[in-house]
Amino acid sequence: MPFSFHPDARSGIFHIRAVGQVDDTEVVDLWDRLSHETAFISGWPILCDCSGVTALLVSSNVIESFAKAARTRHNPVAIIAPQAVAFGLARMYQILNDPDDKRIHIFAKAHEASVWLAAGMKETARHA
Repeated sequence: MPFSFHPDARSGIFHIRAVGQVDDTEVVDLWDRLSHETAFISGWPILCDCSGVTALLVSSNVIESFAKAARTRHNPVAIIAPQAVAFGLARMYQILNDPDDKRIHIFAKAHEASVWLAAGMKETARHA
């Protein structure tokens, strides 16, 4: 299974990690698994780390379906995608899901993703 995830109650961040080869079936399986996770459903910020991906065999149709299905989600999402292919597919997901570029951002470095997500969480807490 290339995807693992866990909510971190201390930080309030839902972590998703992808490693190895990822294909269409595994992305669909991830969506099914996430739809049963309380932290995901309740809108926790997401840090999705794709730095361990070695091959992406994901079709644009699956990216488009996943992005459209997630449009109703309000979770801020920081995606770590240092490889060009992963970055490109993540960007496609972002454009289809969040065309205003407010809720989803893609980063090549983990530190930048964490800083952006933390800043958004502070801003949200300040307005709560």
